[in-house]
Amino acid sequence: MDLLTQIKEQAKKINKKIVLPESFEERTLRAANQILEEGIAQVVLIGSEESLLKEAEKYQLKSINKAIFVDPTLMIKAGDVDGEVAGAENATGDVLRPAFQYVKTKPGISVVSGAFIMILPEETYGDKGMLVFADCAQRYVSFCRLCSSSKSNRFGIGRDSCGNR
Repeated sequence: MDLLTQIKEQAKKINKKIVLPESFEERTLRAANQILEEGIAQVVLIGSEESLLKEAEKYQLKSINKAIFVDPTLMIKAGDVDGEVAGAENATGDVLRPAFQYVKTKPGISVVSGAFIMILPEETYGDKGMLVFADCAQRYVSFCRLCSSSKSNRFGIGRDSCGNR
């Protein structure tokens, strides 16, 4: 089973609720539709249900009506959702700043960085086509490397962001 399938299967089992605050962005709507079609997670979209359904019609997305539609709140802090996926329309710093102000970091964690997993159809790059990119300031590279290594190992990628096993 490939990494993406493993992630999807694990997500289906735990059935978390994820908020997609950039709800009117086309890629976000398409991703939400796929998540809902495949039963990967519960999806919360920010905005008016009527407006979002109308937007989804433009792209012929049939499963958006299964989403939960809400106006913006401090949903993670309140425990209404388990996580957030954003960054399609906003810079990483703009996405993370409210999280630092309201949700905070884990105890003992004072540095944060952005990271993402890229899965390529060709397996000629990375570890069988999988790459983990971590973005952090030079003085925090060691700390970021440890954190990304932990994430890499958790998903069975086997290499940290520096290419080490």
